[in-house]
Amino acid sequence: MRDVGTAVRKAIFTAINGNVLWEGAPVPVVDEKLDRLISETDLYILIDTQSETQLNVKCHYATSVNLTLRIVQKRQATNSKTVVENVVNQIMQILKPTKIATGFTLPDPFKLSLFTISSAEYQFSAEQGGFQIWKLISTTTRLTHE
Repeated sequence: MRDVGTAVRKAIFTAINGNVLWEGAPVPVVDEKLDRLISETDLYILIDTQSETQLNVKCHYATSVNLTLRIVQKRQATNSKTVVENVVNQIMQILKPTKIATGFTLPDPFKLSLFTISSAEYQFSAEQGGFQIWKLISTTTRLTHE
């Protein structure tokens, strides 16, 4: 049995990092740690919570990985969902461009058996100095390995 978390996070990070654009510039992508520079950015993608469930069968190990992406936009004036939705659309087009294709690859010995965007939800908050809106995208990745 192997830990699959790093492989899935790295594959998704590699696929979207530098490839999601807003106003001609790449939207920063971070994996869990919000350093000072990224937290001062008005728009970013955070690889957020992750959970794993074992789905083993007799002939191989199998794991379902639920990974949440948080797309965050901060503004001084009232926010709208338009910017966040644009970023989410780009992420979806990269990660799942067609019903049967995915836009990322897993390293050996992992084999992808399913990838889907399982749910999405908006959240909004008023904070000192402005507003923050974010959309959480929950993904499900099922993979096997020997």
